[in-house]
Amino acid sequence: MKNLTATTRILFAILIAFAAQGQTNSWSVSLTSEGEGTESVRIMKTDNSGNIFISGSYSGSENIMIGDVLLEPQGSLFLDSFFGKLSPSGEPQWIHPLGDPGSIFLVARDFIVDDEGFSYLLIFVVPFLADLPLSFEFAGLTLNHLPGAGDTCILVKIDQDGNGI
Repeated sequence: MKNLTATTRILFAILIAFAAQGQTNSWSVSLTSEGEGTESVRIMKTDNSGNIFISGSYSGSENIMIGDVLLEPQGSLFLDSFFGKLSPSGEPQWIHPLGDPGSIFLVARDFIVDDEGFSYLLIFVVPFLADLPLSFEFAGLTLNHLPGAGDTCILVKIDQDGNGI
């Protein structure tokens, strides 16, 4: 995973350097960690209004910043995920962490955005204690993983303001 993150960073740096030749940067958004953790944006999509939706992950015990939004570690054994919306000018509108409460592994797997700006996030759930009922908070919702269900996916609908529906 570190190689993918390093490769992604190198590709972004090359693209930015190539695009910046003879041009002034009109805007940019930083994604940085405060220490030894790693972070990456895995998926980016836009809606009809030019808003940018991002999902990705971060690991380690350090906080990360997306623009001016601070995300703290959520207690994951492996990594934490996030899902968010940026304005067309790159300002964070909302960013939701998706963390592991200790007995499950959660990943923002994929998402789509419809014509009205609603987003649909597919969350991959891997329980470490499959026989226990598990729940976690995301976008104002309490989501449940049923005992004995094993690896599952949960689809969450999110409105334009970042609220789970």
